[in-house]
Amino acid sequence: MCVRLTLGAQDKDLLINLYRLFAERREKLETINVRKEEILVINKFLLFLLKYVGSPIICVFLLLLEAPPLKRIEFKHYERLPLWEGNVIIFPNHRSWWDVVVTPHLYFPWWFRELKEDLIDLLKETISAVHRILHWIIDERIRIKIGNGQSVFSKDVPITAADKHNLRAFPWLEGIIFRVNREKNGGTPSERAVSARYAQRVLKKNGRVVIFAEGGMLGSVGDEEKIFDVATKEPILRLIEPGFCRLVSMTGSKVIIVIERGTDKVLPRGSYFPRLWRKVTISIGEPLVFPIGTDPELIRNTIDKARLDLYYSD
Repeated sequence: MCVRLTLGAQDKDLLINLYRLFAERREKLETINVRKEEILVINKFLLFLLKYVGSPIICVFLLLLEAPPLKRIEFKHYERLPLWEGNVIIFPNHRSWWDVVVTPHLYFPWWFRELKEDLIDLLKETISAVHRILHWIIDERIRIKIGNGQSVFSKDVPITAADKHNLRAFPWLEGIIFRVNREKNGGTPSERAVSARYAQRVLKKNGRVVIFAEGGMLGSVGDEEKIFDVATKEPILRLIEPGFCRLVSMTGSKVIIVIERGTDKVLPRGSYFPRLWRKVTISIGEPLVFPIGTDPELIRNTIDKARLDLYYSD
């Protein structure tokens, strides 16, 4: 049985317009994909240099500070750090920019086990880049740009969350650091959702994320956002941002609490030169695991108790 469909002039025009719209949409998507691929090459190369050249230089320097006779950095309970596991959120307190230098390097030198895989990946990207550059010379429509590198990923190097305002001068670090624009700083729900989805993707790939979930340094907020020592009346920690607890609830990731003391003495707020003779103590807490869907308020209370216990344990 054959059914013949008769189209009028208006129907034909509608189909033609739909086809044109689809073709334009497909062309735009192809352009976006090309642009993302070009960006990926630049950021993968940058990540490789930071991972195997820049970071080791910093880490060797930190190890010298830890070793005798200097002993300016002291680790407590380093064995609690899950070196062979992914899907981990590292949650340090935040007193100074020195925290940002020290915390992401807790996993050094374990990420060197990815060296062979990264070299092969980088070689493939280099060949692909040369191929695209040749096309760029021939075809003016293709461009190689530096920009968003959120597809860059490393299982062993923790991806660090950074405030959008603080990251504005370093857009090329995206993919190694991801931006968080908090509500109190003018962030929209859409921006916060993008940040949460990125962190979820990293954790789902068995990666690690460093999140300064207090939302900023201890000295940058009023007393209503601080936790005080009962005896001394001095502020010791900040309250946790609610978005962090929601992320833990959605992912079921293991949470590692890190308490750092003395970093504010090494690099006080407003200072650009570290006072390396000051001692820093880094205490690592027992891993906390929350099933997916756990009440964020329960997560907050449990983590707050664990943070205070760790702070006063040593």
